[in-house]
Parts: sequence; structure tokens; C-alpha cells
Amino acid sequence: MRFWYGSEDRKDAGKCYALYHGRSAPCESCPMQKAKQSGKTEEKEVLFENTGRMAGWKRVFCSPVYGTNGEIELFVEYVRDMTEERKAALSAELVEAQNRELLDIFQAAKGLIQEILVSPVAVDAARHCHFIEQQFQIGRP
Repeated sequence: MRFWYGSEDRKDAGKCYALYHGRSAPCESCPMQKAKQSGKTEEKEVLFENTGRMAGWKRVFCSPVYGTNGEIELFVEYVRDMTEERKAALSAELVEAQNRELLDIFQAAKGLIQEILVSPVAVDAARHCHFIEQQFQIGRP
């Protein structure tokens, strides 16, 4: 709690959107509001920014607790820091995108080299092609 909200021990009575987010109304897609409507556990992953603190991601879970009469008596909210998992996922996505781009560039270069190898200009280029073929493992068509 201290990392996200600056305190581990909030004794103030009030709504989370006012106490922790400085808002006058619930956040859009608030898991608490959704849990009140559905009567089930709801969750949402959100980007968290707090003035003077590092931004990160958190997953908020909200579960209703039913009493013996079958009515909801209270809600339990659980907040999990997802920052490292999200950073890792974003890094993996970036690496994958870069790999796809490099493969596209390699395929284009391979096509150009193969065109050169079968063109009349290939006579002059043939002296250098053996080295290129070895480096890129390209076979002649």
C-alpha cells in the first residue's frame, strides 16, 4: 500500500476513488462498481500514475462477500503490482517486432542479391558473391 498510495495504514473513511485517486466519482470500469452489479469477482488492469512516484501497472480485484442471508455484506479489494510482468511482456513484444522487421529486411536483401546473381552484371559481381553467399547462406537459383 505504501508504494502505491503513500501509506500502509489508511484510517480515513471514504471511497477509494477519493482517498487514493483524488477523484469525485468512481474510475471508469471500476471493478468495485462492476462487482456490485454482477455479484461476482471483477478485475481490471490499470496504468497507475501518482505525482512524484514511478508509474506502473496494477491489477485490481474486487470480490463480494455474502452473508448468511444471501445478501452482499462487504467487498474485499486486492491490488497486485503488475509492473514487472507488463515491462517483460512489452519488451518481448518489442523484440518480436524487431525480429520481424529484420527478417523482412533480410528477405528483401536476399531477393536483391539473387537478382544480381542472375543478371548480366553478375559477371563483375561474381567475384564477391561467394563471400555474400557464405555470410547469408544463400544458394544460387
